[in-house]
Amino acid sequence: MNEYAQTATLEHQQDEPEVRVWKQDQFQDLMDVATGEIGRVVSSEKEPAGAHQFFFWAADDALTLDIGHIVVAFSEEAAVIGVVDEPRRYSDLRTFLDDYFDRHVEIALDVDTPTQRPEILVYTVKVLSSQHRRPDVQSQRPVITGPVYFATQAAIEYALGTQDFSGAKVPALMHTNGNYIRDEAGAIATDERGLPKFQRTPLYLDEDYLVGPEAGHANWTGQSGLATKTSHALFLISSVFQTLQREHKSVAAIMFNVKGPDLLWLDKPAQPDESLATAYAINAPEWKGLGESHLEAYEAFGLKPEPFENMRLFAPFKPGHDPKSFNNAIQLSGFKDYRALNTARQAPGETDMVFPILWSLRTALRFPSKLFDFNDLDDKLWGFIYELGALNITTLDGLHKQFEEINEFFAFNEKEDNWRGHHKATIRKAQNRFRGLKDKLGGLLADGEV
Repeated sequence: MNEYAQTATLEHQQDEPEVRVWKQDQFQDLMDVATGEIGRVVSSEKEPAGAHQFFFWAADDALTLDIGHIVVAFSEEAAVIGVVDEPRRYSDLRTFLDDYFDRHVEIALDVDTPTQRPEILVYTVKVLSSQHRRPDVQSQRPVITGPVYFATQAAIEYALGTQDFSGAKVPALMHTNGNYIRDEAGAIATDERGLPKFQRTPLYLDEDYLVGPEAGHANWTGQSGLATKTSHALFLISSVFQTLQREHKSVAAIMFNVKGPDLLWLDKPAQPDESLATAYAINAPEWKGLGESHLEAYEAFGLKPEPFENMRLFAPFKPGHDPKSFNNAIQLSGFKDYRALNTARQAPGETDMVFPILWSLRTALRFPSKLFDFNDLDDKLWGFIYELGALNITTLDGLHKQFEEINEFFAFNEKEDNWRGHHKATIRKAQNRFRGLKDKLGGLLADGEV
């Protein structure tokens, strides 16, 4: 090839238009091309695009777009995935008064104006992750001006780092995006009500992060009674059980019930058995079971809506119904008097997994800060509690006898103010606080050794 031909070839290559990053094949599975562009990235002198957030104006027909949806935009060589945040609507008005006066003119004309003032809806997007065209490059470059698309399931899973999990994927949440599900022919799928189905993506937590040897924790916040905190906590626990069972691992959950009887029936199915349909219709007509969308979500997670297995309930006794001690001891082996327990599970056939829980004073004194008010637990009372431990006082019966001996000591030694180094006032205070301890713990504290 001569020099002229080489120059012509080089010029021809330079004249070829560069394929825009959002049209490159490797990024096509990250964006919902079928739905198309839902807006365009916009940046200004006052609000430029950054590594952690950017802005885009929404297309007029992007009516399903809302806060919490996940979208994809692009930098020079990477797809940038983010979650939609604060929306703001702009017009060309400089002040609110402009619209106020314009509206009064429209009212005076008493006709509809032929045109409407243009407005745009601008969303803030918080960046979740970026996927560079090269797998060995981690990019945090801001997005460039260009189209914005709804993220696909593949994009959402990538953004949440499932590819970097060291443990099993524990299903945790179901994310609903603003784009519709389509079949192979491109037709929009509908639900049982005939409404279009939105794209739903299972969200996962790393097993090693949630319950691993160096685990974090899960925390639920929200308004009491409205935020379904308990419901989701139970779902996540069930998800952990089913996931780790497939991994041939075992895990247990200890729950402290502080909110009524709901948690006492976790061994019962959420989906009514067909043979019990009539009973449910009569006794709980408002409960319809799990709907189609719920069952589809469970299927997408790879989970089953099953009740908890190997469940055990530990209930305290009703106040005044705790067993009496015999020879300063209480035996709970072979316990059958479930009516004495402070639990809603007392009917025949409902008590197989119910067990009594009862403390002796020995157990209770391990947690003085839980038994007495903070202001009562000064150094003097702490010292007296340790003295009881040194004397091997392990039961309420033994404690009462000890107080009788102390009272006799002060009765015969009227000039004495101390017993074994503890002042009389401290002992009287301790006697007063211990006297109401059994009523305070209501059926949880026994007189003898358990």
